Amino acid sequence: MIWFALLLAASAIGLRSSRRFIGAELRNIAGLVAAGLSVVALVVAVFSAITMVPAGHVGIPIVFGRVQDRNLTEGLHFVNPFAQVVSMTVRTETYTMSAARDEGAIKGDDSIAALSSDGLMMPLDITSHIDSSPRMRHGCIAASARTMSTK
Repeated sequence: MIWFALLLAASAIGLRSSRRFIGAELRNIAGLVAAGLSVVALVVAVFSAITMVPAGHVGIPIVFGRVQDRNLTEGLHFVNPFAQVVSMTVRTETYTMSAARDEGAIKGDDSIAALSSDGLMMPLDITSHIDSSPRMRHGCIAASARTMSTK
């Protein structure tokens, strides 16, 4: 969005500087259009610097591909207009691996196969609870975001 604001500002500057080449009757209109473009560019630039992090998440600002050192807690924040804020959950998540076809996050059999004492293969259904909030309490979310995929 900041790129759009910069484009609008450049258009306003170009229109304002080309007023001397325009006839007298169009100068006032060109000035009003340039002022309007400037106001819209300013509003877009201000709104591109505001981000909202939803409840149960933490925001990780990324500027030009580099993860910043600070975490954004829930709520509204002013950030670098060029920053992309990636939202990561800090809620406890449940992941189920099951032999049942429609159970768990992955449709199909994603259970773990293990050998019994008889040498027979047994599918094991496993549910794992993942809690990332201790990392947030220690301020390590940004460091974790550097090493994990944020897709």
